Amino acid sequence: LTPSIMGFDALYVLTQVLIVLLFGGLSTLVLNIYVNFTIAACIMVAFSLLLFGFYFSKGSRNLITLLLVGLIFGQLFSNVASFFSLLMDPNTFAFVQSKLYASFNNVKVNLVYFSAPMLILACWLLFRMHRTLDVFWLDQDNAKSLGVDVPKVTRNVFILSAVLIA
Repeated sequence: LTPSIMGFDALYVLTQVLIVLLFGGLSTLVLNIYVNFTIAACIMVAFSLLLFGFYFSKGSRNLITLLLVGLIFGQLFSNVASFFSLLMDPNTFAFVQSKLYASFNNVKVNLVYFSAPMLILACWLLFRMHRTLDVFWLDQDNAKSLGVDVPKVTRNVFILSAVLIA
C-alpha cells in the first residue's frame, strides 16, 4: 500500500497547513524540526491506527474497503488543506508551499539521525517476522492452517508499516 493511496501525503500537508495557520509561521512548532517531525509522525501514526482499527473492527476484513476509505480520507484531507491554504495570507502560503516541496537539497541530516532508531527498530521487527510473512504468501487460509494468527500478524505489519511511512 502506498502512502498516497492511504491518504498519508494529504494528511501530512493538512497537518503542516493547520500548524502554520493556527500557530503562525514563526512558531516553535514550525521552526523546530524535531518538534514538527514528532507532531506530524504522531498524527500520521494515530490516523493510521484509527484507519486500521476501522479495518479490524469489521467482521469481514476486505482490503478493498480499506483502500477505498483511505482514498476518500486522502481526498477529504487534500480539499480541507486547500481550503485552509486559501485563508492564509500570501506570505504564509508561500512559506508553507516552500516547506511542502520535496527536494534533496533541503534534506535535514539531523532529522534523518533523529528518525533512524525508530526505522531500525521497525525494520528489525519486520525482519524477525520474515518466516511468518513467508507463510502469508501461501494465502490466509493456508497460513491459518499452518498455525499463524492471521489477524494479529496483519495488524502488527500494518502498524509497523504506518510507523515506517510516518
